[in-house]
Amino acid sequence: MRSFVFVILSIIFFAFYSQPEVDRVCLHMVNKTLKNGKTVTVESDIYYKGNERKMLTRFTKPLNSILINSATGESQIFDPSRNEVQLLQHDFLKTGNNLLYFFFTNQIQNLGMKEAGYILVNTRKEGNSLISTYQPKPESKSEIAKVEVVHENFAPIYSVFYNTSGWISRKIYYSDYHTFEHFLLPGRITEISFINPKDSIISRTIFSDVKTGRLAVSEYFDFEVPKNARVVK
Repeated sequence: MRSFVFVILSIIFFAFYSQPEVDRVCLHMVNKTLKNGKTVTVESDIYYKGNERKMLTRFTKPLNSILINSATGESQIFDPSRNEVQLLQHDFLKTGNNLLYFFFTNQIQNLGMKEAGYILVNTRKEGNSLISTYQPKPESKSEIAKVEVVHENFAPIYSVFYNTSGWISRKIYYSDYHTFEHFLLPGRITEISFINPKDSIISRTIFSDVKTGRLAVSEYFDFEVPKNARVVK
């Protein structure tokens, strides 16, 4: 009975905590990926406009380029040094499919599981943890059998992906949380992708210099690709 009450209170909390929404956010992101003993570092600055559901990522390392994602999946990759732009269109590229979007908009209960085609099949409480289990829709023919998203103190702390063979294919940890005016944001996200039971790819993302609302000031919030940029395929 106490577990049932805990689940109900959690649902109520998420429903109220989802309002209101931040109008703009900017932050610095550093991603380091370790594979086969080699580390690749990517640095970027991200600018999000809530009223337009627009997200701009300005990559500064190792390459200088700009990625603009829209709410509809129409995206642009701009190379300032060559004044060239590549135009893309895909549902996967929608701003609403970006993990940061779910934190900015307080959709932290399922972290985009529904948008990714998963169905909530069970919610249970273990100690201080609320564990939600998701399964892909039958028609998706996914290699993932189920996903468990674990919350503590109403914040997601990790997700576990199980493949159809029964072993874990991916783990994502969310830590070092910071509270902002309208949302929570982990300062660190660590992802482990298991290629096989003995080999893995480790990716660690660090967020810093987060600014919101009127403090988030930059020309990149209103950046548009130059009209004379050459379109490439």
